[in-house]
Amino acid sequence: MPTSFYLNNFNSSTLTASPSDADSSAGATRGDCRELARSIGVLGIGLAAGLTAAHNLRSMGPCPWCSATTRGSADRRPPIGITADDGGWRCFACGNGGDAWSLALRLFAKGPASSGTTDPALYRSLVAADGRAAVCYMARAEWKYPTRDEVLDLWNAASPVAEDGSASAWLMSRSLDPGAVDAAGLARALGHEALPGWAASGGRSWTDTDHRLLVPLFTAEGEMASVQARTVGPEATRPKALYPAGYRASWLVMADATGVAMLRGHSVSDLVIVEGIPDFLTAATRWGRPGTAILGISSGSWSPEIASRVPDGVPVYLRVHSDATGNAYAAMIHRTLADRCPVFRPVSG
Repeated sequence: MPTSFYLNNFNSSTLTASPSDADSSAGATRGDCRELARSIGVLGIGLAAGLTAAHNLRSMGPCPWCSATTRGSADRRPPIGITADDGGWRCFACGNGGDAWSLALRLFAKGPASSGTTDPALYRSLVAADGRAAVCYMARAEWKYPTRDEVLDLWNAASPVAEDGSASAWLMSRSLDPGAVDAAGLARALGHEALPGWAASGGRSWTDTDHRLLVPLFTAEGEMASVQARTVGPEATRPKALYPAGYRASWLVMADATGVAMLRGHSVSDLVIVEGIPDFLTAATRWGRPGTAILGISSGSWSPEIASRVPDGVPVYLRVHSDATGNAYAAMIHRTLADRCPVFRPVSG
């Protein structure tokens, strides 16, 4: 079944805190939630949370427990294997496994379910309209990104990219001007400063893995909540980009200054949405003109909340890739905006 099915049929716009197993006042028991999660499947839960699936849809990653991106040095497949019935999963790197509900708890809740309260009427309406939304509603105990102070401290301690040889070389290899990237505040370069524990992958720091190009990620309200680290070294044996280990990366976008202003409620003349760090940096340093907002997305970035920040009537131009993933992004964005804004996608993608 194509990836777009899972993305297009997952409503994640109504998440809130999760009740305990016995909290029947919330409108459901944990057994009800596990059954709803089973109906979505492991793959659907993972994709909705921003994991990336292999082309055959039988594995995905990274692992939300160990942050592994592959099964090992000799097996480059994504670490999480999915059972044939889409009901179970196992990480071949760390050995964790379970069913769709256990994966939902880890991805949406960051640890054990809390004893928070929910709205019983809303839960029942979600079950009636779309059980997928209800699963996320019940699964989310905490909506955690890294602490804001840690994110800002890391960003402020990093260097301008023009002052870093490796970062500058990587940018110039993609015909990007390091000075223009610095002038627009789009990225910074990690040096040898102390890094928070989440700035690591497979037990190695981002500096050690050459993931030294930092790009800020913003919430729907235009607040910097996290970062994405892009490798500036050889890509054949490592993931191109990493997120803070153990924290959520979904529903965050890259944004230039006008894009941030739009998210904060300001008007814009038009919006360009691109896919991935290289295309975002290219668009933000070359395509921008007064009033044009630039947003960059990756797996799990787009959300109904972000869509709601786009002013009515603003032309939206999609510059996503012409492949299955890009088509899924385009379909999702079109579905959330087409009733309010003209949405265009060049044939070339």
